[in-house]
Parts: sequence; structure tokens; C-alpha cells
Amino acid sequence: MMICLNKLTLSKVMRVFLYVLIFFQPFNHFNSFREISFYTLLVLFIIKFAKGELKNAMFNDKTIIALILLLGWAVIVSLSGPFPSESLNAIRKNLLKQTVIFLIIISEFKNLRDIKPLLWVVVSSFTVVTFASIIENAVKDWHSFYTLTPSISWRSTSTYFFANYSDNSTFYLPLIAVWLSSIEEASWKKWIGTITLILGSVLVYIYNARTHLLTVVFAIFIILLLTKRYKLVMVFVIAAALSISIVATSKFDGLSRYKTLLNTDTYTTDKGLTNRLGLWQVVIEFIKERPINGYGYGWKKLAWLVQEKNTDEFWKARPSSA
Repeated sequence: MMICLNKLTLSKVMRVFLYVLIFFQPFNHFNSFREISFYTLLVLFIIKFAKGELKNAMFNDKTIIALILLLGWAVIVSLSGPFPSESLNAIRKNLLKQTVIFLIIISEFKNLRDIKPLLWVVVSSFTVVTFASIIENAVKDWHSFYTLTPSISWRSTSTYFFANYSDNSTFYLPLIAVWLSSIEEASWKKWIGTITLILGSVLVYIYNARTHLLTVVFAIFIILLLTKRYKLVMVFVIAAALSISIVATSKFDGLSRYKTLLNTDTYTTDKGLTNRLGLWQVVIEFIKERPINGYGYGWKKLAWLVQEKNTDEFWKARPSSA
């Protein structure tokens, strides 16, 4: 009886801290809540693992084994790379958290009924960020708010909720679309999710981020196909065709950046790709130098590599990447 109670209590505490950690993911601030929640989860997870409650489940699942091997390889290449401290710190801040969260979800949530509250936490967190972003920017720039003008970029003046909104939207909006089409929930929750999906898409447009808007649109379209919502697919296709025709013929300045999406140069030239071709060519050169073990986990060290290679000899040998 006492053993069962201890297991139940430990699981409940883990779920509470997991909900807090997941809820604050899309927020730019409140990092202390995320850190406290994660390290509490890590301690509880270690305790549970030490009790032997997770060993059988973990080492019998090929997905978990593959994830552990990936984590081990990341540590090995980080220690053998030129920036071990930075790489290990990146693992601590990213891959370790992702691994622990994944293992906790696998061990604590056994079926769809168990995981539904966690999915609602994900949806509701982005709903809060979405409405907070609207309020934040409507107060700062009411004219742009009611005219839906992306040319005056709200992101340049946003420091709390709207900053990085488009990056987060490429994950949260498709996930909300999956949740709406696949999970049975109370009607009021579905309405909240639907409103968030619509308003979130509008905010991505206002954010003036072409790639993110395309990503969200295509992801939702694929989700509708996979869930066999063919009537919605037809509505989606008609709406997309109308939107493309409006963008192509409109003289509204706010659509000027999105008109470039209809131009092939946007996808084939260095100018259209915002000079990314040159960056990719330099990265390829770095890969050639260490093709097997790389430079360790994380991407921020790329700036250090460029700085180390910032010589006339290096750039003269690659004029197209300058």
C-alpha cells in the first residue's frame, strides 16, 4: 500500500512540474519557472530510475535506445571537438532537456487518455501567448493592428510575447491543427483551439515572415490530408487559390514582401534567399574539414569558426560565398 502511494505521489509531482515546464515553453521570459521545473523533474526522474521503475520500459524500447545512443554520440563528438565546453553546455540546455522530457512522457503517459491534459497544456500555453501578443502590439501600434499592416514590423518593438512568435508558430499551429482534427475534447476547448489557429495565422502574416507563413500553411494542408478531412482540404485549396490571386494582383504595400513568394528568383538566387547560398557554401567547407565527428553539439560555435577562418586566403578561394 505504501509503495503504491509513493509511486502515485511521485508520478503526480512529476506531472505537475512537467505541465509547468511545457506551459512556459513558448514564452520569451519566465525562464526561472522553466529551469526550476526541469531540474526538479530531472531529480525526480533519477530517483524513479534508481528505484528500477523505468529500466525495463527504457531498454526494451528501440526508440528510447536510439535516443540514448544519439545523446551518447553527441557527448563523444562534443568532447573530441574544438569547443568542448560550449558543446556540452548546448547539450545541457537543449538535448538533455529534450531527452528527459521525452523519457518522462513515455514512462508517465501510457495512453491517449493520460496524455490529453498535457496536449491541452500545450494548446492553452500558445493561446495565452497569442492573445498576449495581440494586446501587447495593439497597445503599441493600434493603426497597424486594425489595418493588419505587416510593413510596420511589430517584432522590432516587441520584447515580451510577440518576439520569436513566428518561430514558435511553426511548431504550435500545426500541432493545434492535429489536436483539433484528431483529439476528442470539450467543445469550448475546441473553440479556443480554432480561434488560436486563426488568430495565430494572422499574427504570422503580420510578423512579415514569409518562410514561417509558408511552413504553417503547408503543414496544416498535409495534416488535413493525413487525417482525411477532404472537405476541409477542398476549402483550404479554394482559399489558397483566392489568396494567391489577391496577393498577385493587389497593390497593397503590406503584401509586397509576400508577392516575392510567387517569383522563382526567391528560391533560386542568393538575393532571394537572403545571401544564404554563400553561408551554406562556407558551412560545406567546414563540414569537409571534420566530416565524421564535426565540431560538437550546437550551432552557435559557427560564428567562432567563421571568425577563425576570416582570412584573405580563405575568402579569395571562395569568391562566390563572399
